[in-house]
Amino acid sequence: MVWGIALCLGLSGCSNEDAAPTIVAEENPHIEISTSTTNAAVNTALEAAASIWEARLDLRSTIKIKVVFLPISPGFLGRAVPNGNINFVNSNQQDIWYPSALAKQLAGGDINDGANDMDILIDGTRLFYFGLDGNPSEIQYDFLTLILHEITHGLGHGTLAGIDNGLGTYSIQPNLGGYDPSFEIPDLQNLPTIYDLFIVENNVPLATQYQSPSMALAEAFTNNNLKFSGPNANQVLESIQLYAPDRFRDGTSLSHLDENTFNESENALMTPFLAEGEVLHIPSPLTLAMLKDLGWELKN
Repeated sequence: MVWGIALCLGLSGCSNEDAAPTIVAEENPHIEISTSTTNAAVNTALEAAASIWEARLDLRSTIKIKVVFLPISPGFLGRAVPNGNINFVNSNQQDIWYPSALAKQLAGGDINDGANDMDILIDGTRLFYFGLDGNPSEIQYDFLTLILHEITHGLGHGTLAGIDNGLGTYSIQPNLGGYDPSFEIPDLQNLPTIYDLFIVENNVPLATQYQSPSMALAEAFTNNNLKFSGPNANQVLESIQLYAPDRFRDGTSLSHLDENTFNESENALMTPFLAEGEVLHIPSPLTLAMLKDLGWELKN
């Protein structure tokens, strides 16, 4: 079953033309997850997921997450819809989209007037196990595993790229099946995300090889020969194969580690498929290193 579909989608922006936001330093930055459900087990699992990531990220600004349960596209367990920023104060790259959860850390505080940093959509029709002991049945999906996966996408582990009319392009506008995100989706301007800058083919970054949009970029997206290459990630693993099948899967291709390479390994949290009974409650050293390459500061 496709699970953490990395729809790192519509991002709201703060461009150089916008008025500079007031940045206020926070005394106790944390991860705040809101949801409309009153199920105590669900809320306990969400709190556990927040704690797991708080223990690993050196936060300078609170990350705000909205979790919504609703029927979503067949075959998908969840979708992450990150908010985001471009050309913000202290941005490491210009004209590159950053997930707002990361942009806020680099900026030193909230630059989005309290907006959510990501919406996470969960298919409420699935049979989930909400316990924290890692003991789902063989017919249940482990909810904590799914939430950790989706949060990771919201932190930046994913692309907006896609194929439109046969042309590979960066920053495709998302199809959310009628869902209206809790933040504004702007014109994404066909610009890559910070994650895209680390996607390479034959050790050469895609962003420097091919024009976007182009047929050549579409062919690269579907050649099963793409890797993530960053200095921190490559210290953990020299070759990091990405999921790039010959048929492009919107929201899944490129945004995940290769299933055949990493399934049933400690790095399986960020593969594209979750099996019933599968449990992964610890972000692996590779996942953390990839986030560090994007710009995240980690706790020792």
